[in-house]
Amino acid sequence: MIKFYIINLKHKVHNKNEMLGKLASLNIPFEFVDAIYGRELTSEYLETNGIHINEKFRNPFTNTTITMGEIGCSLSHHKAWTMAHRDGIKYPIILEDDVDFLKDFENIIKTILKVSPKFDILYLSRKLIGEDGGIHSVLPSGHKLVNAGFSYWNNSYMLTHESVKKLLNSNFLRELIVVDEFIPMLYTKTNSEYLSFDNYTIDDFVGLAIEPQISRPKPDTFLSSETEGQPYYVIQYEDNFYENQIQIVTVGTDPVDGYKRFVESANAYSFPFVCLGFGEPWGGNDMTRGPGGGHKVVLFKKYLDQFDDDDERLILFSDCYDAVVSGSPDQVLSKFNNIRENTGCDVMFSAEALLWPDESIADQFPDVGTPYKYLNSGGFIGSIKSLKKLTVQSIESSDDDQYYYQMEYLKSWRGESDLNIILDDFAYIFQTLSSHFGQIKIDYDQSKVINELTDSRPLIIHGNGGRDSKQFLNHLCNYINLKYRDVYGYKDTHSDLKKLEKLNYHEYPTICVIIWIDDVNYIHNIKNLYDQKYPRSQIEFIIATNSEIVDVICDPKITKYDYVFIGRTKHVITDRHLFEKLLCSNLDIVSPMLSDEIKEKGYWNVPKISGSVLIHSKKIKKIQKSFLEKEKEKLKSFDEELSDIISSNYDFMYMVNFNKYGYIQ
Repeated sequence: MIKFYIINLKHKVHNKNEMLGKLASLNIPFEFVDAIYGRELTSEYLETNGIHINEKFRNPFTNTTITMGEIGCSLSHHKAWTMAHRDGIKYPIILEDDVDFLKDFENIIKTILKVSPKFDILYLSRKLIGEDGGIHSVLPSGHKLVNAGFSYWNNSYMLTHESVKKLLNSNFLRELIVVDEFIPMLYTKTNSEYLSFDNYTIDDFVGLAIEPQISRPKPDTFLSSETEGQPYYVIQYEDNFYENQIQIVTVGTDPVDGYKRFVESANAYSFPFVCLGFGEPWGGNDMTRGPGGGHKVVLFKKYLDQFDDDDERLILFSDCYDAVVSGSPDQVLSKFNNIRENTGCDVMFSAEALLWPDESIADQFPDVGTPYKYLNSGGFIGSIKSLKKLTVQSIESSDDDQYYYQMEYLKSWRGESDLNIILDDFAYIFQTLSSHFGQIKIDYDQSKVINELTDSRPLIIHGNGGRDSKQFLNHLCNYINLKYRDVYGYKDTHSDLKKLEKLNYHEYPTICVIIWIDDVNYIHNIKNLYDQKYPRSQIEFIIATNSEIVDVICDPKITKYDYVFIGRTKHVITDRHLFEKLLCSNLDIVSPMLSDEIKEKGYWNVPKISGSVLIHSKKIKKIQKSFLEKEKEKLKSFDEELSDIISSNYDFMYMVNFNKYGYIQ
């Protein structure tokens, strides 16, 4: 009549053993369900099993798309339903392996079965969103069965044999969304831009919940959840346009960390994009030293040539090395269409409070009611038809793209153009970060940026300008786009904790350990690096004094190693598995935090590192090139110079504080 189906990932052995201990006190039959691990799912698996992800689904609070972990979780619940149907169980209870049973759980379940209320799902644990629909009935124990409002946390719920059949015949696999959204949608009959009850072949579904709850997630369960902490599913749109309406176009010639972050942010919101010039030589000037981004316009003009002159689809152009997407395509469409309706604009550019590159034209820009009165070329949006007109004037790769577009905007303002070009002076879509840092805040619940000056929530965040701006963007990106939230902690999509388990010792990555003697009084700390639990055949040690450290870093011989670790003698490393942990992070530049300055645990993009850092050889080559281009006698301290070089290359330095790794003397 009743049976537990407990969803458990095979590698979560600790959770399974804990659950076995809890089940020992209950006289209820059970079976473990081998969960489907989202991180290992392939498009071939989905296609072979007739699984189609609903392209329109977004998280209703953050607008992000579904994660691979959420897909795996949803398929695991479907697997549990299938097993319950196979067994013909009248009242199957679906559990996730991280729940605790509260007092009198078994007795209350037996009472429910005696009363036998009519339901399709009965939540034994949940997170209520909104309000319930009143009391359905009261049990002899005093517990209430309520008509469930929209509820999350499908970690403990009871079904019936009939409701299992409804779920399995519901078209769920062919319009897959997050199971936590799917089930409450059925009994609330929700229809919205993200959830559509009409997609599923269920006419009636009754949802009840017990109050007070008789099970709950064990403490801090969401901090170790693999459902949220996995990469996003990448949706492939036809013709690479969202609903044949909009796409992002960017320019990036090198796969630097800034570019990778931009791609990750676009994927988080299922925003289709095209990167122009990738893998090709940069034809403009060094923009870290002055103007000269005309190559972006040259590439963009060439890209537009493939489209008809009357194409009304939208393109959102954005820089990528120092920018991120923070909203979904439908959000951009909604905002821009509203702006077009109110202003009649053809093209809207990002705006900033500082004029660059030619300050002499400042008085030609009209006041707009906010400090953001100057055009910024790092972001703009318009129809293909309008953008082809915008870029009709010729430009050389060595010319400046911002000045080029500023001239087009000023012509429009003076009435000398067929195009109506406006600026996003209230940061509705585009937010520049070259000024007004104090007005830029984070909504931690929704993981978004808020501009308190303009009372807006921009969707493209651009760290234009100097180093301070880019570091501020890095700080924001430690949190926004669901990178860190209090409930779920740090979203680690990069680490592979099993990376070294698959290898024999002689296959481990090779490491050149540079022992930097920054203070001879602490030279005894060298022993901590020699004592690392790492195959000795895969490590070579090099000693470098303060006067030698730059020369050692620039030595071409060290690039033959997979990684370089720089360890300072003032740093006491107490974790003997540090090398292994840093390698498994899969980050190219990562350093252990040797203090307790940040309470939140995670990998943090920081503006500076100071010794005890692991660097991938591909980054070492870039660092060497930058050092060799500098005049040695004008170098700042090694720490400062190294950090400056990494930042100027649009690469990131990460500090990890998941554990206690050591301390600084």
